[in-house]
Amino acid sequence: MNKKGWINLFVKNSYDGINTINKSKLRWETKKYKMNAVITSILTSVVVSLFTFVLGLKSGKNQTDRAELQKLYKKLYLYFLDIENNLNNNCLIRWEDNERKEDGTNDDYYYPIVQNMEKNGDLLQLKNTITEKALQLEEKYIEYERNLENLYNSIHEYLISHQQEFFYVGLINRSFRNNGTYISRLETPNHGKCEEKLQYTYDDLVNKVKLLELLDHIDNLEDKCHLSFSTGGNSPVREFIIYPYSLKVDKDSFATKISEHAHNTTFNSTVEKETLLKKISILERKLAKRVKEPTGFWETFAGAFIDIFR
Repeated sequence: MNKKGWINLFVKNSYDGINTINKSKLRWETKKYKMNAVITSILTSVVVSLFTFVLGLKSGKNQTDRAELQKLYKKLYLYFLDIENNLNNNCLIRWEDNERKEDGTNDDYYYPIVQNMEKNGDLLQLKNTITEKALQLEEKYIEYERNLENLYNSIHEYLISHQQEFFYVGLINRSFRNNGTYISRLETPNHGKCEEKLQYTYDDLVNKVKLLELLDHIDNLEDKCHLSFSTGGNSPVREFIIYPYSLKVDKDSFATKISEHAHNTTFNSTVEKETLLKKISILERKLAKRVKEPTGFWETFAGAFIDIFR
């Protein structure tokens, strides 16, 4: 065999060797790929099975907790519904409507509903964004009531200090207790037989248009009834009773001065009330949804996913 033949034989054998190596490498890569696929499939099956198992447990727990969660959400919903009604009717909530602290003493100490739920741990079971908003709104409402009570007390004192200017005869000023509630009452003398009482709030008293309308009304009834304005709410309750023909000044002047005194304070009850009502309405809609369905599907899904890695 000449030199060229040997070279061709060498090249051929080299190619055959390389092909053999490539085939062996390909078989190994194929085998490795299949092993990886099997491992991936096993891991995927394990994860899916684990997730399904955890999701089932989570769903079962949610069903078990459903009644309790509905009860707590409903309690919050009804509470803020009461607050909304009180705001719309210009009534102050009484401490007796809240949760009484049981500490083994005879002292009356009350927690507002949401604060009490936070204290006893009930809020921990509910959605954070809702409970945070509920706490904020309750605190805003308590602050609103505190400012409103201060405003009403200021009006009460204003009537006392200006009684000689406003009325023919000085006001009868007396304080007493009625069913455990301390009442501070101002009233003009009853010169006729006005036994029938028309009951209103101090919010009506500081409303110029409303007050003028009421004063005209009792004058037109010819001594048949009188007006009674009350702050309501917690003790002490302020009351102002006015009988027909008691005013020394004209009705418009009286109504104007009462209204101006109320609006000269830094607290604007009308604006504050409207702001509170809007925020409470939004919260009520969220609470109403939770009463119907305490835990949504995506919350359950996300919770199950997170639980896998805990």
